[in-house]
Amino acid sequence: FWATGVTYRVNGRIAVTNGATLTIAPGAVVVGAGPGSYLVVERDANINAVGSQGAPIIMTSGGAPGSQFPGDWGGLVIHGKAVANCAGITGCGLTSVVGDCESEGGAGFFGGSDDDDDSGELRFVRVEYAGQEISPNNELNAFTFNAQGTGTTLQYLQAHRGTDDLFEWFGGASRSSYFVGTGGDDDGLDWQMGFRGVHQFAVIVATDQDGANGDKGIEADNNEFDFSCPGESNARMANLTLIGSPLTANGIHLRRGTNGGIFNSIIVDWVSTGFRMQHDETFDNGVGAQPGLFSPASGGVSFDGNILFGNNGGGDQYDQTPYGTLNQTTEQFVTANFTNNRIVDPLLDPTYDNVDGVWRPQAGSPALFDNNAA
Repeated sequence: FWATGVTYRVNGRIAVTNGATLTIAPGAVVVGAGPGSYLVVERDANINAVGSQGAPIIMTSGGAPGSQFPGDWGGLVIHGKAVANCAGITGCGLTSVVGDCESEGGAGFFGGSDDDDDSGELRFVRVEYAGQEISPNNELNAFTFNAQGTGTTLQYLQAHRGTDDLFEWFGGASRSSYFVGTGGDDDGLDWQMGFRGVHQFAVIVATDQDGANGDKGIEADNNEFDFSCPGESNARMANLTLIGSPLTANGIHLRRGTNGGIFNSIIVDWVSTGFRMQHDETFDNGVGAQPGLFSPASGGVSFDGNILFGNNGGGDQYDQTPYGTLNQTTEQFVTANFTNNRIVDPLLDPTYDNVDGVWRPQAGSPALFDNNAA
């Protein structure tokens, strides 16, 4: 039990295992003591980290205030027993009960056959200055969700100034909501290895303040080693606000054979395009897509009810590169399949592109909708 008002130092790889449950009280502070330090919850253990709006749980760098930097420590890794597809197993098949997937950063193994798996509860938790590179192109994320099942609770989480991705899902079928990602150096939301969960309500602010150098709002794969790997990714996300900066790439990038859908979201100010699809396998997934369905069971690629504005310097909002068996561009695919997307100024608050800004639409915004309207 980690108590309110106490600072706990994580020195090296600290694992919760052997059926244990780590309970962290509101207001507790967890400090990464330096290189190679991160907290991992193994598949046979649980975490119960429940803060509050007034007393969040803070996981941060051990550097002195003003001397904390992205990548100072590893971050939080949770291993689950849900289904994932992963590299290094025969035919890129699905994981077995014992788990065959190895985590980024050498953080351990995850995966299984239980999509209802429960790894515990995270609420009102902030992870800062994480994402340490363990070896070239092998970094930990602020939050790493490895094969989380539907029994795991993930709500009201913030990732701030991480070196690698702010939130990343590797397989699993978790349900989550209310995420904030600010000032990251890579992607805001990232899924791969057969992630089939749903997420609602998130703000990603890829600001260039304080030297931040973000990449994409969403980067989504099936499996980077086999784009047609069985048990393919099919995530559904809705009510997102993805805010780019002068140093970023795409707002949303679906690639490497992923399925998935993005609904009722705002994508603004990304240097490349707002929405990009890539690779034949991804476009082929779009055939027979069912617009407007939030359920992961709907299948196909969906992009419906979204607002794009100011991406590509106000130029093309969708990628114009021909891909797929139909030789379609992303814009042609979206135009042919979905009718509810708009290129219009969402009229966000003037401070929307700041880490400490207000990210809500202003009065009169086309993003506002009155459910009680006649």
